[in-house]
Amino acid sequence: MQQSHIFLFASTLFLACRTEHNPNDDATPPSVVVEDTKPSAKESPKPVDPQWLLKSIQEERKELRRLMRPGTRTMVYPAPTDVKYVNPSALCSECDVILITVCSLRKDAVGLYQNQKNVTPYLNSVAKGGFYFDKAYATSNFTLGGLSSVLTGRFGISTGVTDIEKGLPKDVFTLPQILSYYGYQTAAFTIEAGSGFRPEHGLDRGFLRMEISPPPRNTPDGRWLDSISPPAFEGDGASAQPVADWLAYQPADKPLFAMFHTRTAHYPFIISQDEKPNDTTGMTEALWMVGRTRVDASQDSRARSGFGKGDEQSGGLKDPIQTLVQEKGQPAIDVLHEHYRSSVKRMDKDIKAVIEAQRSRGRLDKTMWVIVADHGESLYDHKELLHGGTFYETVINIPLIIKIPGLRGQEKSISSLVSQVDILPTVLDAVGAVSPANIDGTSILPLLQGKTDTIRKMTLAAGGAAPPKGELPGAIISPPWALLIHEGNCDDTQNRRLQRKNDQNSRCLYNLEQNPAQNIIFTDEEPEKVKELDNVWKYFVHTRSKKGLSVDLDPTFVQELRRAGYDFR
Repeated sequence: MQQSHIFLFASTLFLACRTEHNPNDDATPPSVVVEDTKPSAKESPKPVDPQWLLKSIQEERKELRRLMRPGTRTMVYPAPTDVKYVNPSALCSECDVILITVCSLRKDAVGLYQNQKNVTPYLNSVAKGGFYFDKAYATSNFTLGGLSSVLTGRFGISTGVTDIEKGLPKDVFTLPQILSYYGYQTAAFTIEAGSGFRPEHGLDRGFLRMEISPPPRNTPDGRWLDSISPPAFEGDGASAQPVADWLAYQPADKPLFAMFHTRTAHYPFIISQDEKPNDTTGMTEALWMVGRTRVDASQDSRARSGFGKGDEQSGGLKDPIQTLVQEKGQPAIDVLHEHYRSSVKRMDKDIKAVIEAQRSRGRLDKTMWVIVADHGESLYDHKELLHGGTFYETVINIPLIIKIPGLRGQEKSISSLVSQVDILPTVLDAVGAVSPANIDGTSILPLLQGKTDTIRKMTLAAGGAAPPKGELPGAIISPPWALLIHEGNCDDTQNRRLQRKNDQNSRCLYNLEQNPAQNIIFTDEEPEKVKELDNVWKYFVHTRSKKGLSVDLDPTFVQELRRAGYDFR
């Protein structure tokens, strides 16, 4: 394929830019539309001076330290002084926006996708009257990568956030940052854990308030708190209590944007040793003990993909869960799945708490909802225990639910291809704001309004928790084809091994229509398709790569990440 053809293919199928690419765009702020006075529905929005906006944002707060440390905290930042107004003729002008991101949520664990009303009933209730997507894809296989894309509308390659040691560059704008300039009260909530949703990576940018609370006792991260300290919150939906409390004190006459990142369904999934007392496989006890032994990380804090690949950890330490799976086989895997699904049911109570908080405010019918996973979970599918090492469907094909007041939903899932990068422009489009120029996402709103059947023909995922040893791993999704580019061999029932260079990742081509289980590779049978998708991948990496802000990991935080399921060498 000639380079000009590659450019046309990539630009046509990938980029959702509203302006032509400028080589200096990395230093150019977004064309956020603001106005001096509240406009009438007939008036055209006027763009703000980009240099004024950039200066205002830079002066908004002092630069945070980029040494990543664990700990609970509440951060409050001043609101912009020159507030502008959204377009009043927009579909959801003055709507509240609630974004709930769920850590490690597989699509097949959500009742909505399995036609099971009693599974995740509160998540299902948001989809009632809304929309849910069958081909929604995460942009990476780890939390930081996915959330960065949700908040910026850019793939990890375009922000430089391709591993946990990278943060958002200063000139990349975020959804809360833009909404705050339109007068929105913005706030973010999560719990203290080995998570990628932290201010050191720049993900607090634009939030006027960010709370990192102690993990409740009835969560996997807080399951040992009985012997450490009294929990700050208890009971069903306890992780969501901080956001519910904040919502209760917000005036109903001013729009807000609240983001809640829940880890209630995160590894190791259990909250008690007694969850399955008759477990003969030993899996329940092994999950309870995950992270119980602290590992000294003071010598080297470089990130390494943890239990994701399901193999031996760095330093020759054998992962006990992996060992158990190898010894006990399918019965142990079944118990692992059972505990995971129980954790998803508990997570659903978090969503209930947020719904009830909005109901109490009287704003339920004036709220735009977005519920999305940061990534999925392997649970030993394709021999991967958790996530972070591969890009199979169980990890990157994720649940996405959108509900917008004034827009009639549908009962069936939407089969059109969408990505996490499409969330930012969709929210801004719905509330009457304008997206930054040269982002990778495009608004899903025309699709939901029936104006089009397709908003993109291709999407990608890239990176991983650990900095790559060589070539950047990733995936190109162009239905029905999926080209996975990762270390190690491809999952194939015939155990075929592809020829590759020492410094190059495997190219695993799957046909998602013919083989949705992704255990038959088509790499040898479809060399032209591999070449076509690989050329698009390489071109995108070459033309859109950005250097992320370096983030040093404090040794105590490395220990916390290890306890959460990541290994560090």
